[in-house]
Amino acid sequence: MHRAWVLAIAGLAGLIAAVAVSNVIHRRWNANAEMILMDKWSDGSRSYSMEYHSGPDQLDKSEVSVDIADKTGWAVTGCTVTADLTMPAMSMPGNVVVLREQDPGSYAGNVRYTMAGDWNVKVRIVKSGKVISTRNLSVSVH
Repeated sequence: MHRAWVLAIAGLAGLIAAVAVSNVIHRRWNANAEMILMDKWSDGSRSYSMEYHSGPDQLDKSEVSVDIADKTGWAVTGCTVTADLTMPAMSMPGNVVVLREQDPGSYAGNVRYTMAGDWNVKVRIVKSGKVISTRNLSVSVH
C-alpha cells in the first residue's frame, strides 16, 4: 500500500514538472546578436507558438510572430492577433500592434518601443469575436 502511494506521488510530481516545463520561455541569441524568445502553450483545443525576435538595437525594430493550430495540427485562420506593449513602471498611452496573417495560421508584425526599460508584451488572440487566448511576455529593452 505504501509503495502505491509513493508511485502515485512520484507520477503526480512528474506531471507537474512536465506542465511547468511546457510554460518556460526559451531565450537564445543568434550569430547576428538577435535575441529570440520562444514560447509554446495549449488550451486543449488549440496549440500556440510564439517567437519574439529583437536585433541588437531593440528600439529600432522587433518582431512578434504567433502560429496557431487546432488539436489535429491544422492552421487556425481568420484570427485577430494583437500585441499590446506597456511599461509596468510608467503610465503611457497604448501601443497596440496588429499582427497580420502571413500564411494560414501564421501571424506576424513589427513592434517599436518608445524608450529603453522593462516592457510587458501582451499577445491577445480573437476568433469570431471571442478571445481564445492571451499570453504575456516580459522584455527588457536596451
